[in-house]
Amino acid sequence: MKKNIILILLVFSSTIVFAQQTKKDSILKSIEEYRAMVFKDASTFINNSFSIEERIKAIQKHAIIYDDNQKDQFKRIVLSERETPEIRAMGLNKIYSEVDKDEKFFDQIVLWFSNPKTPKILRDETLSLIGNLSFSSRPGILDAYHKMVEDPDKVYREFVFTKLVINGDSRAQQLLIKGLEDANSRLIDPILSILILSSAPKKDFYPAVYKLMLETKNDDERLIAIETIGGYPEAKNKLMSIFLSPEEKSKFRESALIAFYSSNKQETTKYLSRLLLDTSASSALQILVIQIAINEKKAIAHRKKANRADELDNLIKAISENKGINNNNDQVNVAKKYLLLIRPKF
Repeated sequence: MKKNIILILLVFSSTIVFAQQTKKDSILKSIEEYRAMVFKDASTFINNSFSIEERIKAIQKHAIIYDDNQKDQFKRIVLSERETPEIRAMGLNKIYSEVDKDEKFFDQIVLWFSNPKTPKILRDETLSLIGNLSFSSRPGILDAYHKMVEDPDKVYREFVFTKLVINGDSRAQQLLIKGLEDANSRLIDPILSILILSSAPKKDFYPAVYKLMLETKNDDERLIAIETIGGYPEAKNKLMSIFLSPEEKSKFRESALIAFYSSNKQETTKYLSRLLLDTSASSALQILVIQIAINEKKAIAHRKKANRADELDNLIKAISENKGINNNNDQVNVAKKYLLLIRPKF
């Protein structure tokens, strides 16, 4: 009996090993078949006796090529002025990994990238390539970026400003700040300028963003400015007046409250009851108020200090019981969540 069990286990084990090996062989065969197909299609692309359409169609479905000799041939195609821009761009698309290995090839890519006269399809491919490279590994590219801040194509201006500011380039930051202060000096859209500047290590753009917030007639510009200046002390009172004002649109009040709260957490709690009592406040604003109240009252220090329910607790309790005229289900649910988490002592 014991021998039979051992025999069964050996047969079972052999079956599993055989199945695993078969699966592995099948995968390896599929890989080899795919690589052979890529080699064939790359050969078609390399052969200029085919039409441009045939060459592009053959290779465009593949992410990369594998054969080292073909990679060299693709590189020669990319560098050849006898080839069309479409062919050169497609060839470059398949050998991104080779660019980092060849300094001269990379330098040529940068020249095409930085030159507005480069055929658009080829230039756009260089933009895609450089966007996928590690910025820190190629410090020399900063020189090209600096020359492109006034590029005629806004896509390239936006790209280089983003890269420069992220890496702490003060000149690029000052150009964007100048554009926020003076519309005639703008090199890119003010909303994107603010988003890019927000990634800068230094926050010396705050005064310009605050000025834009006060002066712009564009709702989108004003909104992004409000969202950005929470850390600017000079904007504190203005933000407070916005979120307390019944005349302001709800989106501005909500954004101003969030911005104010980001730098004035304890002080914000002084205004929460007032906002819940404000009949002009939207449900979205009041839900935000209750969420802020949850954040603050969950603090251990506050819960130890609170002996009995305060005005804010009672207002939220009333909302949870749907006693307000304009309460909706979302408000009621977040109010119930508040009571469940905070457990005020009524």
